[in-house]
Amino acid sequence: MKKWDEEGKHEDLDLPTVTTWVQIHDLLPQLKHDSTVEAIASYIFPKFHRVDRSSLEHKGWRRFIRVLVEVELEEPVPIGFEYLEGDKSFWVSFNYEKVNELCYLCGRIGHQIHKCNIREEHREKRLSTKASKIYTAALKAGRESLASSHPPSFNQK
Repeated sequence: MKKWDEEGKHEDLDLPTVTTWVQIHDLLPQLKHDSTVEAIASYIFPKFHRVDRSSLEHKGWRRFIRVLVEVELEEPVPIGFEYLEGDKSFWVSFNYEKVNELCYLCGRIGHQIHKCNIREEHREKRLSTKASKIYTAALKAGRESLASSHPPSFNQK
């Protein structure tokens, strides 16, 4: 939160992050411990706040674990990560709660695809490749889960 200057305009506010709940889906049962979830979340989201402990307590029926994080508005949101255990790999996906505007072109929160300022030459290239399929409505909580299809291979911290 920032203190509002009553003389100022909303366009003058510098809000580089947004705080939101992120649902972590398809985490292996052996990783569903407070310290492990905290380590994973703080690695992927440098501005990690806390784990929703109630989401850890209901392991039997809750399909995800919630973490409260700050997301950089100038960076694409992380979509998930691949976890390797032995010779098997597992995709762990993220869903963002109460995010109204998410650009399906650049992956940033705060605008939609028709207002994206990505340069025109990159726009056409991105729309014609698999890159345009990694940022979808499935990133919003309550939508179809990303877990059903492994996304294209992109380096997401």
